[in-house]
Amino acid sequence: MHILTFLGIFVVLAALAVGFIFWMTEGGGSVEKLQARAEQVRTALKPVEVQVLRLVSLARDWIDKRNGVAPQAPRGELPSVNGRLPGPGRFDFLVIDEVRHQNQLRRVDKSLGRGYEDGPLTATIVRDPNNAEDRNGCKVYIETTRVGQLSDDDARFYLRLLESRAITSASRFEVSARLIGGYGDRKHYAVVVDLPIR
Repeated sequence: MHILTFLGIFVVLAALAVGFIFWMTEGGGSVEKLQARAEQVRTALKPVEVQVLRLVSLARDWIDKRNGVAPQAPRGELPSVNGRLPGPGRFDFLVIDEVRHQNQLRRVDKSLGRGYEDGPLTATIVRDPNNAEDRNGCKVYIETTRVGQLSDDDARFYLRLLESRAITSASRFEVSARLIGGYGDRKHYAVVVDLPIR
């Protein structure tokens, strides 16, 4: 009895698989048709992905608000700007944790009127060694709005850069940055910053 049950399930799954492949290729068996159909499915699901990212961002913003975490720091709480770190124009340092700051990035984009094609804007990297929770954390701000932070590897590189300049206290340096996305099919915002060559 169990063997017949398993055989029946196998036949049903095989029939579903054949039917799915037949649907994907619209009756033909060519790889080109299958790839074209798969691309159509990916395109159709893109808005769903965007909405999921938006819901995740909204949920995290709600949690932050409930826990009293303010994404935007008052000017008085940020260190004074120490200077500017010029980069080579490669913009190969990707800011992480940007998913939690999509609403802030949307406001920045709207207020500055900047996008990827419009050229770089100025961001600041804030390091606070007195922060007991994350002494090596390097937060990224545009104006006074926090938009993310450097990854652990990039933060270590940045801290070595500061140490080479004998800077060990709280600091805030200006860097060039680009805002990516926020239009067309790329509704999700990302930020890249330009630091001196690794």
